[in-house]
Amino acid sequence: MARRRGKGIVLPARDGWTYELELDIPGKRYKLTPGREFKVRGERAAKFRFKEAVTTEYGDTWVTCYGGANGYGASRSFPIDQITWVSKNLPRK
Repeated sequence: MARRRGKGIVLPARDGWTYELELDIPGKRYKLTPGREFKVRGERAAKFRFKEAVTTEYGDTWVTCYGGANGYGASRSFPIDQITWVSKNLPRK
């Protein structure tokens, strides 16, 4: 019998933080949208799937994503200046 997937835990927004589901990265051709793959500098042989972008009240921006090397997927966060490649293909629905 297949395992039932539960909904992810939704954390309350902190004061002054904004959460966005689309992100335009300077110097990149494609926007990050939920599920779109991208690569990160310093993470070898790993692709990540975009979840959301977070901006603090101080102007720091990072992306929250899921992925990693094959067999080692985890939820991760990276600053946007470390993103080196964005997939042109839209995620499957």
